[in-house]
Formats: sequence, structure tokens, C-alpha cells
Amino acid sequence: MVITEQNNSTENIGYNDDYIYYFTSFAATQNYTLTKITLPLLKQGSPGDLEVYLYTTNSNGYPSTQIIKLTDITAASVGTTFNWHDSTGTTNIVTGTRYSIVIKPTAPIGNPPRYAWGGNYESIGILSGNSNDLVTFQEKANRGTRGFRIHGTIIASTKGEKELRTKFPVTKGLNARSQKQTGRITNLVPQESKVLQRNKSGI
Repeated sequence: MVITEQNNSTENIGYNDDYIYYFTSFAATQNYTLTKITLPLLKQGSPGDLEVYLYTTNSNGYPSTQIIKLTDITAASVGTTFNWHDSTGTTNIVTGTRYSIVIKPTAPIGNPPRYAWGGNYESIGILSGNSNDLVTFQEKANRGTRGFRIHGTIIASTKGEKELRTKFPVTKGLNARSQKQTGRITNLVPQESKVLQRNKSGI
């Protein structure tokens, strides 16, 4: 398991006492199986546990379709200074697709109790925002972008990994180098540009 995507910013760019849902987005840079999301968090007072979700995004970059609900981050595990906290779950990530990490407290928030999700005012290229519902997310540019680390297992490319059936003869038209090698088909070289034909019989 490796870190496949990340933004390591952990500045305090605001608390969630104004909105219920917070999100940040990223574009996948490779194919992998996500196994864990880690977020920089701190709390004030005694807020409820945090639910963590992964969504795909709409054309505006806002969360649209839920893919998976990961494990909750418990309030008891979050301290009053920024630390990285894990939420686990498994789903396949597709390169080039934009996703959103969404968090939601399980109990009412105030001033306090509340959370801060660390980030950076100056970061660019990662859309972040907040909302009081899951329908109309609103981007707030002054909230900056939010830190995250995506952990996963890289999915190896399967292109060209089909195997050649070996019970067919390879002595006519194809040379002996065309026999099966593990995981790939190699060196299918015609001899003298001959075209293989099936001989008819019995008619």
C-alpha cells in the first residue's frame, strides 16, 4: 500500500460551524484500489464523530454521486492540534476521473463544538467547498484547499497480457519463436508471407 494522491497542507483555514458538509476534490493520476483516506483534523469542544465519503464530481467539480462511505473518524481520536486521521474503505479508482472527499459530523455543530480540516489558502488546482446539503455545494474561494492523503494498491496494466493457446500447430506459416511465453504473446512472425488456410476434406 502506497500514498497515491496527496496534499499535505495543514493550516487552519476555517471551522465547520457555518456548514455541515465539507469537501475537497482531486483528479486521479493512475489506476489503483483505494484502501484508506487520511485527513488533517483538529476539534474544539466535543463534536460528534465524522462520517467520510468518496464521491465522483459533476461538470462543475462538485460532489455528485456517492461511491463509498468509509469508516467514521471518531471524535475521541481527534485532538486540539492538527494530526492525520485515517478512514478506511476499498474501491477502485480510475485514472483521469475527478473525485471528492466529503466529511460530515454525526452530531450538531456550533462555536464550539466544531472541527477544522487543515489546508492551505494558497493551494490551487484542487476544488474545495462546503454546503448544508448534498445537492447544492458552494465553492468558497477564501476557504482554500484541504489536505488529504489517499492510500492504495496500484493496479498493474493488463494490456498485452493475454496468453496464446498452445494446442494449435505452429510449424506451418509461423516460426517456432511464436510459442507461448508467460503473460504475453510475442514474435508472431510469418514465414515468407504465407497465408494459413484450412484444408477441406470429405466434400
